[in-house]
Amino acid sequence: MVISVIIALLPIAIFFIINVIDNNKEEIMQKLKIEKKEIMKCSSCFKEYDDLKLKNCLHCGSNVKKRIKYIIPEKLKKKIIYGLIVVTIIIIGILIYLGISCMIKEKQRNEKYNNDIYICYETIRNESNYNKFKSIVDEHTREANFRQEAYNNLYKAVDDRIESLKNGNDDKDLITMLEDIKKREISNKEIEERYLKANSYSNIIQCNKYIEEQKFKEAYDLFGTIINDNKDKNQDIVDIATNKQNEIKDKAFEQIVAQAQEKINAQNYSSAQTLLSTYKDLGNQTILDMYNNATNEVNRIEAERKAKEEAERKEREKKEAEEKAKREAEEKARKKSQGVTIGMSKQDVLDSSWGEPLRINTTTTKYGVHEQWVYGGGNYLYFDNGKLTSIQN
Repeated sequence: MVISVIIALLPIAIFFIINVIDNNKEEIMQKLKIEKKEIMKCSSCFKEYDDLKLKNCLHCGSNVKKRIKYIIPEKLKKKIIYGLIVVTIIIIGILIYLGISCMIKEKQRNEKYNNDIYICYETIRNESNYNKFKSIVDEHTREANFRQEAYNNLYKAVDDRIESLKNGNDDKDLITMLEDIKKREISNKEIEERYLKANSYSNIIQCNKYIEEQKFKEAYDLFGTIINDNKDKNQDIVDIATNKQNEIKDKAFEQIVAQAQEKINAQNYSSAQTLLSTYKDLGNQTILDMYNNATNEVNRIEAERKAKEEAERKEREKKEAEEKAKREAEEKARKKSQGVTIGMSKQDVLDSSWGEPLRINTTTTKYGVHEQWVYGGGNYLYFDNGKLTSIQN
C-alpha cells in the first residue's frame, strides 16, 4: 500500500523539483559552479565551435546556429552519476519488490480460487448447503470465470448424488436442496432437469418400499406419475418405471378390486366409481365391469335423489300455494269485516264490508273523474281519480 502511494506521488514530486530548479536555476548554477557558454552548433552533424562568427560547419558545410552550453564541473558530474546509480538501484529494487509481491498475490489468488472451486463441489456433494455455495460465488464476482466453474462443480456434485440415487441410495436432502434452488433460480433449466431426475429416482426407491410392504396399488400409481413426468425427457427412467409397473400390474389390480369391493359393499358407489375410473381403460375386465356396475348404481341413486327432490319440490310448492290461498282468504274476510276509510282505492272498498254499490254516478271535469257510489239507507261514497275522498252515511 505504501509503495503504491509513493509511486503515485513520484510524478508530482518530480514535477515539483523541476519547477523549483527552473525558477532558481541561476542561483543553483552559481552555487554548483556551472558555467554557461555560447557556442555555434551544427544542426546536421552536431559539431560544436567556439568561433561565434562561423557561418557554416567546417565538417559538413551545413549552417550553424548559436546555442548555450552548460559546463558542469567534474566533481559534480561524478555526484550526478552516483546519484543516478543510487536512484536506478532504488527503482530497480522497488520494481523487484512489486514484482515479487504481485507474484505472491497472484499465487495466493490462484490458490484461493482453486480451493474455493473445490469447496463449491464439496459443499453441494457432502453438505447440501446451497447458501454456503452462493456466499462463495458472491466472493468472486470480479472473476469472470469463477461463477461458471462453480456451477459446473455444483452440477457435477448433483450428478454424483443422482447416480447414487439411481443405485438405490435414498437422498432426501438432495431433493430438498434442489427444490430450494429451483425456487431461487427459476430459469435454471440445468437444475430443473436434475431435479426431475433426482425426484424420479427417489420415487422409484419409494415404489420399491411400497412393493416390500405389499402396497402394490400405491406403487403402481406412483410408477404412473414417474412415467408421465419423464415422458419425452428421460427415457431410461420411463423404461425402469414401465418395467416395474408391468411386474406388479396384476397384484395392483387385485388390490384395486378389493378396495373398490369394500366401497361397494358399504354402498359407497360414488367413491368406488372414482377409484375405478382411473383403471377402467387398462384392459382388466373385472375392473371395467365393477366400474360399470358402480356407475349404474350412482346413476340410479342420482335419479332417485332427483325424483325425490322433484316430489319434495312439488309438495313444497303445493303447500306454499295452499298457505297463500288461505292467507288471501283470511285477508279478504278481514277486509269484509271492516268498514271504509279515506284514501282507500276502489278495489279496497269493494273488498270491505260495504261491497258493491247500488249504482255509480260519474262526473268528468278538467280536474279529473268524480264518482258517487250510492248504497242503500242514505249511504254514499265519493271518489276523486280513483281514491276515496268522502263518506256520507
